[in-house]
Amino acid sequence: MIEKYQRLINELVIVIKNSDIYSIKKNEIIRRTVRLFGKGKIAISASKGNVGFATIIKEVEKNIKYGQCYNYNMPDDSVVHHYFNIKKQVSSDKEFIKFVSILFEKIRSKFPDYIFLNSIKRSVIEKNISIRDKSDLLIKYHIINFTILFKHKDSKNIFDGILPYIKTDLFDADIYIDKIGEIIKALNNPSSLNKFDFPIALMNINNTFIGKKIRDYIVGENYHKGNSILSGMQCKTIFNENINMFDVSYYPEKAVFNIFDDELFIRENYYLPIIENGVLSNLLYDRRTANIYKQDPTGNGIKPEYNKFPQTSANALLFRVNDQDEIPKKVIVPFIFYEGNIDSNGMFSAPCPLAFLMEDGKFTSVLPQLYITGNIFDLFGKNFIGMGNKYFADSHINPFMYSRANIVKLH
Repeated sequence: MIEKYQRLINELVIVIKNSDIYSIKKNEIIRRTVRLFGKGKIAISASKGNVGFATIIKEVEKNIKYGQCYNYNMPDDSVVHHYFNIKKQVSSDKEFIKFVSILFEKIRSKFPDYIFLNSIKRSVIEKNISIRDKSDLLIKYHIINFTILFKHKDSKNIFDGILPYIKTDLFDADIYIDKIGEIIKALNNPSSLNKFDFPIALMNINNTFIGKKIRDYIVGENYHKGNSILSGMQCKTIFNENINMFDVSYYPEKAVFNIFDDELFIRENYYLPIIENGVLSNLLYDRRTANIYKQDPTGNGIKPEYNKFPQTSANALLFRVNDQDEIPKKVIVPFIFYEGNIDSNGMFSAPCPLAFLMEDGKFTSVLPQLYITGNIFDLFGKNFIGMGNKYFADSHINPFMYSRANIVKLH
């Protein structure tokens, strides 16, 4: 039995240099994969570019013939035909280019002492998985990555600030410019603080190293093999009783579009509860690991790359709270908090090369480079304060998360 996988991306790339449009180009990116099932075995072959499925099928048949395959039982409950067109394209390429041009005219006028740069990508993404006479799933959606780097004209840094923005279509340019202005105002007001006895506000926790580690900890296979610091804690309280965490597969307002995973699995509920009232209630499984550990698949069989086999992976982590303390008026926001370590006891440590002081919900000053330590069970346990009622960027799935940690100056 042959499964065909295709990912087609039509991409409009606008390169920004010196705060203006430098170049515009269109790309068509095609990735095709064939998985061949037979007698409890599976083989895979893949291609970049517009290589026909017939050619790829010949290659995968050779892989089976010469033993380049793995044990895998074909699921028998994936009989489904469904097409999802998430959102019609509201603006044309011409309208989008005009929008970008006008936006950067405003940016140059408002921030003449700063240089803005990066590549803005607008993508129409189409994913199709089909098995003849069995399944045929297709999803089509639009994503705009409008993340911009900027720095002062006299700065020797690669960049001084960054504004991540992921949208599904055009957005309010004035809100975007106001957010840039808030960051730049803070950058021009370096803090003289020497002590940092304030709570922290984690921004977009999915992209922090802590969020990435949690994604690994809740994978069922890691849990059962003892490779997770949560191993043995299912049905036990691990975090503050007010914390609820979900693995969300579909949340179009926040650019999450995994209606079906790469194993033809569609969840009945897009919100899978992982932590309920602080209790670890569920783990993540793909079809293979669900079979091994006698669990139900959770719709988390996701390809790390187009030419790889699906493996268990979280979609997006959504946090919600039942109740909380009053949100602190003055906090430290680790703006770049991507790299760090967590040991087997939950102790974490991480450098923070860019952080801001936030007062009454506004960035007011930039802080020196910081070093942040603590324990993840305390961070989301006794030290947890609550969540803010605002997002730093509209594309962030979680508002600010407030807690307490140990913070010192790095240099």
